[in-house]
Amino acid sequence: MTSPQDPNIQQQPVPPVTAPVFNSPQQQPQKPKKPFYKRVWFWILVAIVVIAIGSQLGGNKGSNGASSSPAASQSSSASQSSSAADESTAKVEMQATSTGKGTATWGEAGSTNQEEFTSTWTKTITGEDAKKGYTLTVMGDVMGGNDQKVSCTVLVNGKQKSHKEGSGASGSAICDTYGIFN
Repeated sequence: MTSPQDPNIQQQPVPPVTAPVFNSPQQQPQKPKKPFYKRVWFWILVAIVVIAIGSQLGGNKGSNGASSSPAASQSSSASQSSSAADESTAKVEMQATSTGKGTATWGEAGSTNQEEFTSTWTKTITGEDAKKGYTLTVMGDVMGGNDQKVSCTVLVNGKQKSHKEGSGASGSAICDTYGIFN
C-alpha cells in the first residue's frame, strides 16, 4: 500500500497565475529625435552652400574686379575711359532669367529682398544708390526638373559688367556690383 505521500513521487510547485503582459507603444522607451542641426545631412548641405557661394564670389574675377567673361572684359575696358561720366549718371540694371519659375534675391550690404518670377525679372537702380554694392542671386524652382537654367546679368549704364549661369533643380547664379565704382 502506498501512503498518500509516497517518497518516490515528487510534487512540483505550481507557479502563480499572472495576467499576460502586452508591450504597447506607450510603454516602449523611444529614442528621442535629434534636432536637424545635429544631423549629418544638415552639415553636408551647409558645406555645399558655403562652397557654392564662395566659388561664385571668389571665382572668375579679373585684376580689375570685373567678370572675366569676354563680353564683360571688352565692355569694362571701354568703360574705364569714361568712368568719370559714368559715376555722375550711374544706372545699374540687374536682370534674372529662368526657364521656369525662379526666385530673385537682391540687396545691398546685409539687407535682402526676394521676388518670385517666371521667365524674366529686372530691377533698375539709379543715382547715388546705384554706386552701392549690390548682390543678385537667382534660383530655379527646386521642385522643377534638372533641365532648368537660370542666369543673372548686371549692366552698368547699359554695359554688361557681370553674367553668371546655373542649371539643374537646385541651380543658382550669383552676380554683384562690388568694386565697379571704386
